[in-house]
Amino acid sequence: MNDASAEGPIYRIEMFGGLTVIMGDQAVTRFRTQKDAELLAYLACYDKQSHLREKLIDVLWPEVELETGRNRLRQTLASLRRTLGANADSDKVLLADRHTIGINSTGVSIDVAIFRSLLQQVRRATEPEPIEEALREATSLLQRDFLNGCYSEWVVLERRRLEGAYQQALLNAVSVLGKSKEYGAALALAEQACSREPMEERIHLTIMHLHAALGDYPAVRGHYKMWERVLLEELGERPPTSAQALLWELLEPERRAAQAAEQAPATELPRASQASATRPVDAVHASNADPVAQEGNALPVVMERRPATMLVLFFLCVAGIAMATVFVQATARFHAGRSLHKYPAPDMRLQAVLNYPYHVLFTNISDSGRALYVMSPDGRCQAKLADDAICGSYSPDGKQIVFVSRRTGMDKIWVMNADGSQPRQITFGDYTDEAPCWSPDSRQIAFSSQREIVDAIYVMNADGSNPHRLTYGLHDSTAHFSISWSPNGKQIAYSAQSEKSHVSACFLIDVDGKNNHQITQMDSAIPCWSPDGKWIAFDGVEGPKRPWSIFLMDLAHPDRSHMTRLTIGFTADWARMSWCPDGRHIMCASLMTREACQIYCIPTDASHVLKPEMEVPLTVRRNMCVWPSCSPLRDAR
Repeated sequence: MNDASAEGPIYRIEMFGGLTVIMGDQAVTRFRTQKDAELLAYLACYDKQSHLREKLIDVLWPEVELETGRNRLRQTLASLRRTLGANADSDKVLLADRHTIGINSTGVSIDVAIFRSLLQQVRRATEPEPIEEALREATSLLQRDFLNGCYSEWVVLERRRLEGAYQQALLNAVSVLGKSKEYGAALALAEQACSREPMEERIHLTIMHLHAALGDYPAVRGHYKMWERVLLEELGERPPTSAQALLWELLEPERRAAQAAEQAPATELPRASQASATRPVDAVHASNADPVAQEGNALPVVMERRPATMLVLFFLCVAGIAMATVFVQATARFHAGRSLHKYPAPDMRLQAVLNYPYHVLFTNISDSGRALYVMSPDGRCQAKLADDAICGSYSPDGKQIVFVSRRTGMDKIWVMNADGSQPRQITFGDYTDEAPCWSPDSRQIAFSSQREIVDAIYVMNADGSNPHRLTYGLHDSTAHFSISWSPNGKQIAYSAQSEKSHVSACFLIDVDGKNNHQITQMDSAIPCWSPDGKWIAFDGVEGPKRPWSIFLMDLAHPDRSHMTRLTIGFTADWARMSWCPDGRHIMCASLMTREACQIYCIPTDASHVLKPEMEVPLTVRRNMCVWPSCSPLRDAR
């Protein structure tokens, strides 16, 4: 448990913002090394368990040998003890033995654990009362980023999980408040959720429902127009037909009221003074609604149709309609303008993504076309990079992107700068070229082509010159949709149809076209080389009654028989996976848990096998998000 002991917590550890350790009136914000801070943050963030030393080494120093990592971990742990020991006995907080290291959560108050507890209260709530206070506290914590300024892989992923959990809590609160008919409070939370996930269709529909429940029909129309504008800017498309039908349905009471007002009789008025003939239009309608209800007037009379009176009423009607039109337009502009602050301009979004240490390129496929997008590693910031483009991939030096486009009528390979500028076509002819893949030195590109009737893999220079065929054989009859170049530049992995089994399998071939051989015996595809060259990730299925899953192949075994399963029933779709720069996570597209394919980040730690319901996608879009590609680390370029 994370609750403090009876004597109160020894330490308070805060991770929202930067890492701060507080005891009494003393606060520690500076640590001897960055790794000291990361070790304490990791232990505090996952305080419910002790962690194997090997796992901590893999998290903090993934690039070093195991023995070197052990020495560094011992030094870091000793340094951290000295930092904490300046305030109290650190042995009461840090728990370590020969194999594991953990944190004594009963003696420490941790803001992340408090945050998770608050969200759990909101998710379990069925009445509005407990929601408000819990959400207020959780929101105040999340106003600062988790470990702000730190972009280690585990930090980025945990930041995304915390924000995803907060988003789900918001939506649960909206549902509970809506059922309790507290529409105003529900609307405020729904708009907050929308500002965090502007592409989530169900949030926009919920906001429209809530505006309609409040009787604010101009706001219903205004929000729909704002949503439509955002979709046009981001995806080049409009809301789905079902949303348009919902808009018409929600505005039906407004239309009925307008029709009733137009059809109301205008010839009878209660007996009154001469001034009553020139009352405003709304008073006339109120009298018509109950013509015998006025006190002292038992019978209605027919209004005298004097030309002057009718003329005044006519102009009053025209003026009222004009004022109503101006009001509706102004309200729509207000709601649209208010939402502009939630969605930065496209150029600002792109620059925000490119400022991250690395980013992820992916393809969005919709009814209106195909486009390349870039997003931050946690998926929070996304921006369009290029229209009419698919299958983009960063060059290892980070300077260029190769992609496929139909801008000249057929799928051809193009290259552009990493910021999307200066696109240029590098393959030509009356055939299809697809699946481009960079060499490690960024000087060559491997790709699949049908230029000699059958699909085969070709290699060319980065400017498109000197293309030459690499693969021959019976398995050339199947498209080579997945190509991965080894980090040492000597081999290429690809998937194609096996000569023996006539099912898809993974192959290796030397870059000179020799030694082309099959490396998997199961139905498999989408091989992807790890950055250190020790592993190949691939999608495979072990038998006809088993689900497709993601596997790791250890290349240290000559027979390629050592396989590690990363997922069960969670499969990579759409022809590519991409390792993150640190080699501990894989970006892939999957269709398992969403109506449309989305991008996921899968850990390569085999200590727990992932299932479809365990991961939250980085992209939450109504259309297909496929072909992820991670850029190299900015510091490495």
